[in-house]
Amino acid sequence: KQVKTDYWMWIDLDDEIGGVENIRKVVDIMVENNLNEVWFEYDYHPQTKMSDYKAIQWRERIIRTSSKQKWSNYAVHENIDAAGNTKEEFQTIVKVVHHKTTEQGQLAHERNRRILEKDWKRAHTVPTAYYLGATYKHDGNYAGAIEKLMYVTKHDKGVGLRFLAWQNLFECYFRTHKYIEALSATDKCIAHDPTHPASWYNKFAVYRAMNYYQSAMQAAEIALSKRVEEGSAILVG
Repeated sequence: KQVKTDYWMWIDLDDEIGGVENIRKVVDIMVENNLNEVWFEYDYHPQTKMSDYKAIQWRERIIRTSSKQKWSNYAVHENIDAAGNTKEEFQTIVKVVHHKTTEQGQLAHERNRRILEKDWKRAHTVPTAYYLGATYKHDGNYAGAIEKLMYVTKHDKGVGLRFLAWQNLFECYFRTHKYIEALSATDKCIAHDPTHPASWYNKFAVYRAMNYYQSAMQAAEIALSKRVEEGSAILVG
């Protein structure tokens, strides 16, 4: 109710915006394409050296006020309730970086896992399933991660979290050498966005691990042919 502008953006106090000069351009893209939401990459555990754990995800950041999106009352993470199949886009020209030490990050991770598990017992919701699945993946609990992430793919009414769930499922299957399932997960991602190279690279990695070198080369060539030009990675809705 306090928002008086046509669009609004949220950010935490310990976050930094990379590419802040491009925000005006993103809003222009939203106007031109009639978008309700734009998602930015969120580097919430940046590396200070190559051996450090790195964690990146996508979060909805700029919202069109007239779309009537609302904050959801979910545990741990902020979430926006999208009205139906809202029109949204993933943008790569702005990035949000979270500033937290490795020790602080681990403490927060353990706290969040406890809160999410408690919230899951209270009510099964798609956002809680996604974040708990991602948490379990980080912990190496791949069976638990797959269970929660599959719940997201079956129950998410939008596309944003479902796409991210398939990305995480690929990683779970790949790390546990379930290559057929990993290929299926990449196909789901490609069905959402065939223009982005990441899913094609994942397909290359699976085929290479399976010693299917001809298929691996074909997937690699497709990945190399894709170009993300300062703009959207995914357009849905």
